Amino acid sequence: MSLPVHIVIEPGSYSLQNMGDVAMLQVAVRRLRLCFPSAEIRVLTHDPAALAVYCPEAVAQNASGRAAWVSGGVLLGRLHGLMPAPLSRTLSGWRMAIGHRWPALVGALIAARLPTKSRVRFREFLAAVRDADLFLVVGQGAMNDATRQHAETVLATLNLAQRAGVPTVMMGQGIGPLHEPGLAASARAVLPRVRLIALREQLQGPSLLTGLGVPGTHMAVTGDDAVELAYEQRRGALGSGLGINLRVSTNAGTDEKVVYTVREAIEDVVRSLGGPPVVPAPIARGRAHDADVIGRVTAGLEGGTASTGAWLDSPTLVITRIADCRVLVTGAYHAAVFALAQGIPVVCLEASEYYVAKFNGLLDLFPGGGEIVPLHAPGFRQRLSAAVHRLWDEADNRRSGLLRAAAAQVAAGNSAYARLAALLSPDHQTSTALLPGSSPPAVPLSRLLASDASTVVAKPSFRSSSR
Repeated sequence: MSLPVHIVIEPGSYSLQNMGDVAMLQVAVRRLRLCFPSAEIRVLTHDPAALAVYCPEAVAQNASGRAAWVSGGVLLGRLHGLMPAPLSRTLSGWRMAIGHRWPALVGALIAARLPTKSRVRFREFLAAVRDADLFLVVGQGAMNDATRQHAETVLATLNLAQRAGVPTVMMGQGIGPLHEPGLAASARAVLPRVRLIALREQLQGPSLLTGLGVPGTHMAVTGDDAVELAYEQRRGALGSGLGINLRVSTNAGTDEKVVYTVREAIEDVVRSLGGPPVVPAPIARGRAHDADVIGRVTAGLEGGTASTGAWLDSPTLVITRIADCRVLVTGAYHAAVFALAQGIPVVCLEASEYYVAKFNGLLDLFPGGGEIVPLHAPGFRQRLSAAVHRLWDEADNRRSGLLRAAAAQVAAGNSAYARLAALLSPDHQTSTALLPGSSPPAVPLSRLLASDASTVVAKPSFRSSSR
């Protein structure tokens, strides 16, 4: 008789306000449930209510308890805040290095310094990680210079689990760009001990991991986990609208000036296409709400819509809205994922090395899926218009190839989860027969790309949020 499995998940978003991160988490939880039907699946989060809506089968694990583990200032108290910034960073680095080497000692010292309520949450966090049968980092593009603080947090938690003898796995990962020496050193110390790293792209991730000492046998290229959710919701034909997303953020290399530049270019495109419906496709919610930016781009456009998509509060709703498109113009990575997986070509707007890498990796796994247009390049308006027109005219011919690519990635992802299940001890192993394409070893994605889309078994869609 197999023992119950206790799994702790490191998600891409603790607030669950990014619909791409939520989609990847939903797919991960569903695949885990198929591998381990009776497992307890705990997710680190700041919003238990949102988790209950999006992943009702998972249990919330308060993520605030981890803050003391990754903070450099707990042990030194107020003195840490009075130090010059370079010295503070140095001491924080030392503290993290000591924590990597002697996590139990550092954990005890930190707990002794915390007030009662924080100490309880800290100990709950430590217990959850140390008592797990599997620590799983699910789909995200966190291991890079642009999101260094989060990357260091993930690495510190992976190390804590590894030192406790807990198997660690990373699925649906985007790795790099990674140039910062301190982050690279942390990654080199931790990632080679991860049992399996499934990558959502193959252009830079495998070579970066090899350079960090990760064995090739510990890697697989699967594509983005969210592809499965969008592929299941594909329609029988393309829509008639022009989808719009624009991301304004430091990581994307964009600011408010870009909004007006894109608006002028989109206005030209809509007019030249004869005024097709304009379809908002927001991904991020909360403080950095895509819908606010999209509203400023589309307000008053010919063929436009009064809606900004602010009410699209679940991956299912966003995917369904994107299905109304013939072509999508996007500055957000997961809007492109949701479109391509439904056979809809995309024009990707980029203004940073981080986003160039994300979009290049995505389009590489969806041959013929679209084009990248640099936001700050000369002749942006003309280049955007030309790209949209090319894809608009060729969209029907490109659709079948995109759906085949999506099906291949779904199969590769399920195969990787079958490998994950086989990593656990015999006492915890269970059947993975319900996972399509799941017989280990994982089928190479290059071979699956030539397969027919009909070979992937569709599963029930996730329900829409009513929050």
